[in-house]
Amino acid sequence: MKTTSIILCLLCITLFHATDAWSRRRRRRSDPPPPPPPPPNTAPRFYNCPQSLPVQYTTTPTAVVTWVEPTCTDTESSCTVSRSGPPSGSSFGEGTHSIAYTATDTSGSSTSCTVSFTVNVIRCSSPSSPQHCPTL
Repeated sequence: MKTTSIILCLLCITLFHATDAWSRRRRRRSDPPPPPPPPPNTAPRFYNCPQSLPVQYTTTPTAVVTWVEPTCTDTESSCTVSRSGPPSGSSFGEGTHSIAYTATDTSGSSTSCTVSFTVNVIRCSSPSSPQHCPTL
């Protein structure tokens, strides 16, 4: 009986040690946790982008055209606005004009906005003598 108790005791110790070692080994071999998801990458938003302006009339070869320069905002980072074309307050000749703005945030996302307008030059013919006026 004493031998049986010793064998049983050794068997329990061996099983406990093997089970504990097996648990440690399983923990070591388990897959690492997945990486965190990337932060959302939303494009910046424009404010004050008038898109189209009313027709600009002038009697001179050019017209000074003004508008509110667009600004941008972004929920995750800062952003900057770049412009292709003359700024607001510049002189524009007759015809249709488009000024493109691009807002870009620090993560590289961008969005665009275009301000369009037309300059019409009013041309008057030289005055002539009235036809229905009495002559002196």
